[in-house]
Amino acid sequence: MKKLFFIVLIFSLSGNLFSQSPLPKNGVYISYWPGTQTISEYGFYKNEKKDGTWVKYENTGKLKEVYNYKDGSKEGTYILFDVYGNPTREGRISKGYFTGIEYQYENGILWKKHKYLKPLATNEGLLDQPYPIVVVFETEYDLNTGLMRNEGKVVEGKKDSVWKWYDEKGNIKGIETLLLGKKNGISQRFYANGQLAESAFFLKGEMDGTRLMLTENGDTTEYGNYTKGRRNGFFIIHESLRIKDLGNDQKEYFVRGNYTDGYMNGNFILKYPNGKIASNENYVGGKLNGNRKLFYPGGKISYEANYVNFKLNGKELRYYENGNPRQLTEYVNGTMVGKQITYYENGKPSEETVYENGKMNSFTRYYENGKLKEKRIYMNGKLLKQEFYDEKGKKAELSIPKTALELKKKKEKLNKEIKELNKILEESGKQKLTTIGGDHLPSDYVNKDTTIYTFVEVMPEFPGGNSAMLRYFGSNLKYPEIEKDSDFPAKCYFSFVVNETGKVENAQVIKGSGNLDMDKEALRVINSFPQFKPGKQNGKTVKVKMNIPISCMLPK
Repeated sequence: MKKLFFIVLIFSLSGNLFSQSPLPKNGVYISYWPGTQTISEYGFYKNEKKDGTWVKYENTGKLKEVYNYKDGSKEGTYILFDVYGNPTREGRISKGYFTGIEYQYENGILWKKHKYLKPLATNEGLLDQPYPIVVVFETEYDLNTGLMRNEGKVVEGKKDSVWKWYDEKGNIKGIETLLLGKKNGISQRFYANGQLAESAFFLKGEMDGTRLMLTENGDTTEYGNYTKGRRNGFFIIHESLRIKDLGNDQKEYFVRGNYTDGYMNGNFILKYPNGKIASNENYVGGKLNGNRKLFYPGGKISYEANYVNFKLNGKELRYYENGNPRQLTEYVNGTMVGKQITYYENGKPSEETVYENGKMNSFTRYYENGKLKEKRIYMNGKLLKQEFYDEKGKKAELSIPKTALELKKKKEKLNKEIKELNKILEESGKQKLTTIGGDHLPSDYVNKDTTIYTFVEVMPEFPGGNSAMLRYFGSNLKYPEIEKDSDFPAKCYFSFVVNETGKVENAQVIKGSGNLDMDKEALRVINSFPQFKPGKQNGKTVKVKMNIPISCMLPK
């Protein structure tokens, strides 16, 4: 780090020299801040022109600036200070120009270093001349470590030519070629171990040319060509993707394909890290067009379909990893037609849907043993009739409407109940339920990530039924000490989740009693509920969210 040296002369002169000298000016000149004995400026005159070292002070007595003069013009070294007396700039002036190296400081610590590649006019005595272009070589330092952070040429205040950046240990981490602040030429980034991370070419600020990206171990993650900032030509890319029909998790893939003006164009092949093909797809202008196939990591097919004019046409097939079909759907110009069949992993059908003009016409569901489980009839996409069967094939009693009119009435009733509950939820700051209309279900029902249902075919059952559950709650509740005249709402509402095994979890207060101890006791009792008979949807046990209303009153 550069250390600052300068000399301040102290004069021991007779009293009359410490006042502003009368004209003609020759010798020592001293001026004071008005009404004080604090010097504001002192220096020397020679033949009535400033000559030698001149110093200015703040009214606090702190140094403000030091300049050297010759024949009345600034010539030689100069130093500028902040209001605390710390140096901020130090450099040299020659024949009216800033020249050589200028040092810049932050709180007295070296921050930047400018080397003037072209002298910069001070404008003193040169106001009638055109102001020259400022060209300096700039070096910036870390204020804590003193190590170099970056260096390069600056033209008119903009980075230009080759610039280098360094990390906190002084290792080079980047090189860029710029033209008046915009990338223009090769640009490179490096890892701390010195391994190249990225190399790319730019033209007037846009990526234009070959781009190479590597891992810290030197493996390629991208290689291809850009034109005006867009991918153009053949590319090899290694990236993390989430692909439907290949699982919900992010996976690493190697992508090979051609781009035109930034859009995927032609055949694209994705490979797993083991080298096996993950997908084989065809694109036109960034849209799927032609045959598409997806594969499991072991090599077996997962999905196949065909696109014509960017729309699904023909059979769309999905497979289990054991090779058995998972789902078959038929399309014409992107619209589902005919049958859609979903299969169990053993190869037997689980669901069969018939579509007409993109609308559901009928729906049939089967047990894993092949027996009929459910049958629905639709007209113009609206449910007309629905029947359920047990695993032996016997028709079950319906607990849902048989006709569209009955279904509409039930929805209206349910929406009314939800609206009332939403008032309570809004008061307590909880998330509201969505109303049921058309094919929509409450938000909990369609949440595929958590798979917590609100309504299922078979609801969870407390041992002995709901009346037994309320009796259990009342007999196990231990009332905390509460004032006799405490005022409670007529009803309190609590919610809880019955998981796949029938265990109660995530009990919450929807509308409490207003007494924290009372609410805590209620939650304790709910969490102590014995194991429920779990709820079922599509024949499988699932998580179900339930609400319980409790009359809030003190025992007599």
